[in-house]
Amino acid sequence: GHMKSVSTLNKPNVSLVMMPKAGKLTAIERKLLNSILLSSARQLREYRALHSQDPSNTHLYSALADELLDTVEVGKSNLKSALRKHVLALRRAVIDWEAPDAKSGVVWENLSMLSEARFEIRNGSLHVLWALPPKINEALSDYQEFHFTKLDLEKISRLKSYTAVALYEICVRYKNNFRKDGKGERITNASPPEWWVDALTNIVPKTNKQTGQPVRREWRKVKNEAVKKAIEEINAVTDLDITLTEKKTGKAVSLVQFEISLKKPESREIKSSHFEMIKSGICLGLTETQIASGIERTSVEQVGLG
Repeated sequence: GHMKSVSTLNKPNVSLVMMPKAGKLTAIERKLLNSILLSSARQLREYRALHSQDPSNTHLYSALADELLDTVEVGKSNLKSALRKHVLALRRAVIDWEAPDAKSGVVWENLSMLSEARFEIRNGSLHVLWALPPKINEALSDYQEFHFTKLDLEKISRLKSYTAVALYEICVRYKNNFRKDGKGERITNASPPEWWVDALTNIVPKTNKQTGQPVRREWRKVKNEAVKKAIEEINAVTDLDITLTEKKTGKAVSLVQFEISLKKPESREIKSSHFEMIKSGICLGLTETQIASGIERTSVEQVGLG
């Protein structure tokens, strides 16, 4: 098979908060979008190195279906057959993208995520081809580090619900954001509950026929049905521990915010039997992590043979 690829996506901050306007995205589709952005960013760099300029906006990126699915789901083999459905859902859904600090409001209005998508079989393998909307291309080719959030797609692949994926991405963005009083707690933006309902659910709000205003689900319901589970999920399988805080005005919740703490990395004992192998692997140009995760996935013997 192909090598497990690097899974760190520099995701443009402007593309972290997605407010659904049409169509419905699943957790898998949101993760697939990250995978597509990761692949696009890599191809963008390669194109630049060759041509000293960015590709045109009609430029089609392409990738092996398997490669795109690598960072989407852990141990799921049936994803490929549903890939067409997932890509088309991304193509059809319409999103308002908000700046993640919730004060800036909408950055891109009514933008679909892919401006084109198609499939081809090349040398017997399924390839996906896609074009990105100009604004997303622009954000990906931005040079300024602080406009990006580093997401580890391997960690996100462990999350099952849409709300967990959406919340985790926002929390990663803020994990180095401390309180003004220097207390050292890491916190997200504090925003009205309606903002969080839109940012954390994949459901397009219904519209009130009389007023034309969106009718959102109540925060209380969204919290009990989706957000609490998402917090449990994030705390169980990722590098973050998050807690929800609510500020009230009278009885009503007026602001919602999440506090973030970083888990201590597990200290890794290297077994002496692995040590020799890691030494010889490093001579062959492999990294310690590649060898260790190989051993974890299979066994010392298999990695030794490899």
